[in-house]
Amino acid sequence: MKIKKLTAVAMTGMMTLGMGTSVCAASPITQIGGTDAKDVKATYAADQTAGTVYSVDIAWGGMQYTYTIDSEGTWNPSTHKFDGASEAGSWSCSDGADKVKVTNHSNAAVKAAFTYEAENDYKTINGSFDKQNVTLPTAEGTEVLNAPTDTATLSLSGALKKNVPTATTIGTATVTLNVAQ
Repeated sequence: MKIKKLTAVAMTGMMTLGMGTSVCAASPITQIGGTDAKDVKATYAADQTAGTVYSVDIAWGGMQYTYTIDSEGTWNPSTHKFDGASEAGSWSCSDGADKVKVTNHSNAAVKAAFTYEAENDYKTINGSFDKQNVTLPTAEGTEVLNAPTDTATLSLSGALKKNVPTATTIGTATVTLNVAQ
């Protein structure tokens, strides 16, 4: 009985060794300088895969605007109106105050969406970005200073009433991040 077990173990070991080795027949080389070639293949495997890490910098401009009209006109007590008043004004801001910069430091692509919502008392003022959304590729393989970046600019339209002489919140600009599709 012992001999049968030893024989079975020895045969199993020999079969296992024989299965792990594969040999391919080579083409014969029949002349000096002749060659033979074989493609070398590889597969990437990781015992522990890296998880997705999201890290996105949002750099806001000051988001402070000024509404300017050419002339308020002259008050006319007979009509209770301003004579010669400008019909509409224009919006301005200091250089870069109207911009939001998004920089992706993630190991995955991201999509940034830009929106504006007016406060209840200022619904006549509209805000719109020059880009509704941007897709930034993964930062994998880039230098930190060369991370994927994009910038959107907020423009305002509509009139601000003259009873707002100091900086007042008229709305909210928002950046929403999502997984890039």
